[in-house]
Amino acid sequence: MADKAQCSAQSSSCTACTDDTQCAHIPGKNVCSAGACVQCTGTKAEACGSQDSVPLVCDSMSKTCSTLKAGKAGVCKPCVSDAQCMPGQLCVQETVNGKMLGFACFWKKGGQNGAPASCFLDGRPFSKQLSSASSIDGATADICTLSISSCLAFEQFKSVDCATDPTAPPAVRMADDSKCGVAPGMDARCAVVQGEVGVFRCTMTCGSDEDCKPQFACDGTSVCRF
Repeated sequence: MADKAQCSAQSSSCTACTDDTQCAHIPGKNVCSAGACVQCTGTKAEACGSQDSVPLVCDSMSKTCSTLKAGKAGVCKPCVSDAQCMPGQLCVQETVNGKMLGFACFWKKGGQNGAPASCFLDGRPFSKQLSSASSIDGATADICTLSISSCLAFEQFKSVDCATDPTAPPAVRMADDSKCGVAPGMDARCAVVQGEVGVFRCTMTCGSDEDCKPQFACDGTSVCRF
């Protein structure tokens, strides 16, 4: 059994594994993790092989191989392992207003590949520091994450039409917050594009300019203006 791979002839009993060698006899489950033999872990993904000469990553939650390539997920993109994130990032649980949204890649403060030396000064819009945060694979680091908004709002920023009826005449269109973010009105809102009549786009919420993408400012209504 995968959860009782260490057997003793003397006691005629089997117990949980304590190292990988005790899983060698189980087909497709040669890695010992938390006492059970599994296909892989986030840090032991050799069994997953590669595609186009790029290693494939292990899903750290299910401990099974995925078809996702290592080092390809950018900041704020969903992830199943630290190895999936680009250099300088870790796969960390995203939380908005106390609600866990799943794991995403975020900058590791002071890391490589352009990671900010200071979250607040250099990381915008990832201006909030999570001190000694734990990643999906158990790595510990100071992480630069979004202060108020969400990764979905970050992706939707300026690109999603959030008018109540985009086909209506511009003069009668209105903003529809429900089309933006994961907690409309809290992590994202629908705002009119300055200088345009009836043109609305999803935007991020903010507490200061550092919560907005570079070149965009936080206005008096706590949204990043474009």
